Amino acid sequence: MKLLSLNPGRLGSQKGLTIGEIVVFILIAAISYLTLIKVFDFANAKALESEMRTVMTNLALNRMEIIRSKSFDENSTPTWSTSLGPDAGESTESLFDDIDDYDGLVETNVDGYTGFTRRCRVFYINRTVNVEDSVGVVTDLKRIVVTVYSSSDQPVEVNSLMSSRYNVLSY
Repeated sequence: MKLLSLNPGRLGSQKGLTIGEIVVFILIAAISYLTLIKVFDFANAKALESEMRTVMTNLALNRMEIIRSKSFDENSTPTWSTSLGPDAGESTESLFDDIDDYDGLVETNVDGYTGFTRRCRVFYINRTVNVEDSVGVVTDLKRIVVTVYSSSDQPVEVNSLMSSRYNVLSY
């Protein structure tokens, strides 16, 4: 019985990779590496954007909760104040006692976060006419809008309606 014999001369002649194979491998590896760098860069940018939006939303919600904890108006019963914004003698936020005192409040570097600006608007609305913007007349509903701006992102806006708890069903 004859055993198969291998030709040692043939096997010994191919001991490594050719230059062409090495160049192809390097090109494929480089393209893959560059693609991965772009993917990681994109993911990092999206994570940063998400973090910024979360901070902006929390800053807006924080201010909204503070505003909503105040009374509807300076007067405890109708007739409500016709002028919005801080009343006479309310020069600092610690003196604000109703929600419309926050109208026009603009804060920069909010709560230690540099690069953020927070703006508050409060106005009367008439839900039978327009709930999006001021109707210019005193009603039993006020709309609160808190907007947080950043230099690198779209603004975040949080809205809320506050009723006086008087005559709300008469609309």
